[in-house]
Amino acid sequence: MTGGRAVRAVTIVVAVCGSLIGCSSGTDGAGTTTTVVARGSGPVTYVALGSTDTNGGRDGQPLVETWPHLLYRTHLPARAVFVNQARDRSTVADALREQVDEAVELNPTVATVWFGTSDAFAGTDPEQFGDDLTTLVDRIVGTGAQVVLILGPPPPDGEVDTVPYTDQAEAVAAAAGVEVVDLRDATTAPDDQADIADAVSAALGPIE
Repeated sequence: MTGGRAVRAVTIVVAVCGSLIGCSSGTDGAGTTTTVVARGSGPVTYVALGSTDTNGGRDGQPLVETWPHLLYRTHLPARAVFVNQARDRSTVADALREQVDEAVELNPTVATVWFGTSDAFAGTDPEQFGDDLTTLVDRIVGTGAQVVLILGPPPPDGEVDTVPYTDQAEAVAAAAGVEVVDLRDATTAPDDQADIADAVSAALGPIE
């Protein structure tokens, strides 16, 4: 009977603590410790990977007013940590060398990925872009992070065709099973940064 009571006690602790904001560890009659992690108390690490559109260079706005910072400040929990790995004019091939290793080491819980325009300007072969983006996204997904891939709009001056790259990015997202924010018919002017942050937050859903 003692063993049965111990099992029931542990079950009750888990069931009750699972519905509360704060919980603690307990020890059952057999000396086994049961730990329940409280909701809203775990680490939240947000990592942004990308190019100029993620780093604020396209419109020259202060970094604190760019959409990743707005996402971090207005939509993520206060305990969240934010690291922006994006670099101006970075292609996906550049990011595989300069961004993804550190991003993986950070073990993110949330990650955003936005590439395409710089690859279009660089003349990257679209299929190679797709292969490189697949490698990058797979590595980030492999950390267990919740990933949102952004399909950006064409440059406002129409100087370069980004459609082959956003089409590839859409296919990569579908294959990886990650969420997409589609901005192909939008702009990325400074006044739109909050709208982008809102759209990414909606794709992520609630993060406690």
